[in-house]
Amino acid sequence: MASEAIRLALLLADSRATTGPAAHALAALTCLHGARIPGRISSQALVPLEDQDRTAWDGDLVLLGLRHLGASASGSEVSVFHLEAGIAANHVLAESVDKTDWTEITRLYDLLHARKPTPVVALSRAIARSRVLGARVGIEEILALDGRDRLDAYPFYWAALGDLALRGDERTKAAEWLTRGLACARTDAEREVFLRRIAECNVTS
Repeated sequence: MASEAIRLALLLADSRATTGPAAHALAALTCLHGARIPGRISSQALVPLEDQDRTAWDGDLVLLGLRHLGASASGSEVSVFHLEAGIAANHVLAESVDKTDWTEITRLYDLLHARKPTPVVALSRAIARSRVLGARVGIEEILALDGRDRLDAYPFYWAALGDLALRGDERTKAAEWLTRGLACARTDAEREVFLRRIAECNVTS
């Protein structure tokens, strides 16, 4: 499915009938997300960003995505695709999670949320802000999200809360939220992630 999305986005960007800044931004977005798939999915489970082998990311797709991102700057338009591709580019260009430019990613999420104020975008924005302002701030913002009730069945809502609680050494709360996420998990891979994170809650430092 990802390969087909990339193929179609590249067709749009390369066709004289449909090419333009937004089309190039969409192509960049699909390539940059697609490039990370080899590191995000193992034979057994989903791999968190912190644990991904960045050398497994597809370098050719990264270069292609960055080339289209550069082409997307040919006009004055800043679309949702531009902002999402900019966020993806910051991730693929960083050497590690700790060396990621979270301040810039937060700025891009602020702009994205202004144009696309959905609960999922707000969640991603709060996660990025937690990298700048701390885990407790991230938890407070996630719990206060507009439309939070729409995320009750979204496993990665609970995963985000559990991760932030673990980062803040709130293990009891982390286990509670991760257990909620486990109940929402849709695949064996998602369930494996939650079970592994719940086990981490019981490990004392």
